[in-house]
Amino acid sequence: MATHDETPNPIPRRLNEALARRGISQKSLGIRCGIDPSVASARINHYCTGRHVPNFSLLLKVAAVLQVPVAYFYTPENDIARLLANYQLLPVRVRKELLRRSEQLSTGPES
Repeated sequence: MATHDETPNPIPRRLNEALARRGISQKSLGIRCGIDPSVASARINHYCTGRHVPNFSLLLKVAAVLQVPVAYFYTPENDIARLLANYQLLPVRVRKELLRRSEQLSTGPES
């Protein structure tokens, strides 16, 4: 298993995955996040390639537009990222049931 020093920043990968899943262009994402249209595409491209890292405030806006929780961008684990992305799209009632069920599973006889 890689140490934290060896683990690449997951933000570019997650950003590209979320853009593809939502079918939103880099320019559109930038504009919808309040970035000046003349530089929106270039700025988001720098985040997608890892050249620059968006600050937390911008990442909150990106998460809202792409309909993922901000935590999605920070996990290097693919399964957790998928769970977070799917969780965000569930109705509140289903989220509560999923949380209740996951707590049951984690404290069950097999844990």
